[in-house]
Amino acid sequence: MEIYDDPADTFVATFIGSPPMNLVPRDGHLVGFRPEHLLPVENVPSGVAVPLAVDRIEYLSGDRHVYGTASRIGEDTRVVARLPSTVDTPITAGETHEFAVRHEKLRFFDAESGLRTEAVRL
Repeated sequence: MEIYDDPADTFVATFIGSPPMNLVPRDGHLVGFRPEHLLPVENVPSGVAVPLAVDRIEYLSGDRHVYGTASRIGEDTRVVARLPSTVDTPITAGETHEFAVRHEKLRFFDAESGLRTEAVRL
């Protein structure tokens, strides 16, 4: 669980977990967050807003995997959100929805070396 929650580098961040950790380029760093931490904004009391232009939705068992392009948190980047069945927010492909990630769930990496760094101001 420690390695999953706090990976030392981007290799571990993307190797462990399915779907893997999302990595968004931002000013020489990568902002990382797990798909299950990217939720519709009404499910995140306080966090970093991430507009998500939804391309596709997959229903897998009790989860919905929502694929789209995240903006505002860094460069526009294709990401995936994993929504459990308890999140019943209507999401439609072809629309942009407000998502968010709690601050403490964000991880930061150096874009060149891939190594974990201190938090970057967003």
